Amino acid sequence: MKKKYRILVDARGTQEGYKQHKIRGIGTYVHNLLSRLPVLTDEVEFTYLLDSSKPIDPQIGGLPVQFMYHKTPGIDFYQMQYFAAQVSLSKLLSKESFDLCHFATQDDAPFSPPGPVCVSILDTITISMKQLYGPVKQLKQAFVRSWSRRVVRYSAAVVTISEHSKKDIIKHFGVPADSIYVTYLGVDEKYFQKYSLKQIQNARSRFGLDQPYCLYIGGIDPRKNVFTLLEALAMVCRQKPDYPNLALVGQISDQREYPKLLHALRSLGIQDRVRLTGYVPEESLPALYAGAQYFIFPSLYEGFGLPVAEAMAAGTPVIASRNSSIPEVGGDAPLYVDVADPHSLASGMLALEANSSLVSKMRAKGKIQAKQFSWEETAQKTIDIYRTIIHRQGKGSDGKGI
Repeated sequence: MKKKYRILVDARGTQEGYKQHKIRGIGTYVHNLLSRLPVLTDEVEFTYLLDSSKPIDPQIGGLPVQFMYHKTPGIDFYQMQYFAAQVSLSKLLSKESFDLCHFATQDDAPFSPPGPVCVSILDTITISMKQLYGPVKQLKQAFVRSWSRRVVRYSAAVVTISEHSKKDIIKHFGVPADSIYVTYLGVDEKYFQKYSLKQIQNARSRFGLDQPYCLYIGGIDPRKNVFTLLEALAMVCRQKPDYPNLALVGQISDQREYPKLLHALRSLGIQDRVRLTGYVPEESLPALYAGAQYFIFPSLYEGFGLPVAEAMAAGTPVIASRNSSIPEVGGDAPLYVDVADPHSLASGMLALEANSSLVSKMRAKGKIQAKQFSWEETAQKTIDIYRTIIHRQGKGSDGKGI
């Protein structure tokens, strides 16, 4: 019988309360990847790393894998907690013998691993867009980056989610191109489903969206450029008072920019034109996408831009910027505008209102484009990467890896 290889994969991003991974893109990535890995190969004995102090996602907990538990030290000062966690995790892993350990972000990898490691770097936002953040946050990010660079240097490979992110990793971390592997994110099949008018209306009513609306999903940190979207909306509403309202979807009330957002709504006079839905469970998102007139994504930088792909899958026309990875994801389906300029964004918003033929073409193109992104393919390519790394490390019993 051929030897099974032992691979540890970091599953802490699926746990509520472990940093903020679960409600961000990293959580989506980890959940969808880990739920598929064990069913795609019988050549690997998977062990998933969990934080013993956090609740376990039932779907992850029910998988046919082994579990290893590590408790994040209870230290109030985040940077010291970060350092202590890396050291204690190194000690824990030294007691085991894995052929490979995969960490879903370089910030969560151990200080000094006892064996081969690969890390996922989903984006280089804190480096590429550091000018958007204040001095205190820049200092915190610089501390984390110093450890991250050490992690990246000792990693056998880096996994990222777009060709644009790969270029930025080469630029900022000095990683050789042949050590970086691109695995696009996937779109769940539920976003492609056709939802009945009743299903859409129920979802809309649940979140107070009884009037026609355009949609934004994401945070409100400076990179997301939401304040420019609000300026554009104010311009549009002055020219076309019956323009659809704007639904801002996401858990944003605890973000630093939230008071500024409320002030902007009042000062622009659009507080009655914007609905802040708060957090929306993933099972409700497809119907909200499907019910939207347009999806507007003004982000200045994305490692991938999954909401763009999800909106296209739902048949919703997308307005976005031709920056970072967004053109890789959107192809020729979105309407691209200069999202740094509220006038350009407003013009794009009005253009779709005036051109129903263009809207129909965008819906059709978007669905075709979104079909390129599959979580099964993401998981299969990740397994192929594991195979390549183990082969390079000379771990294969026949010299060919797993």
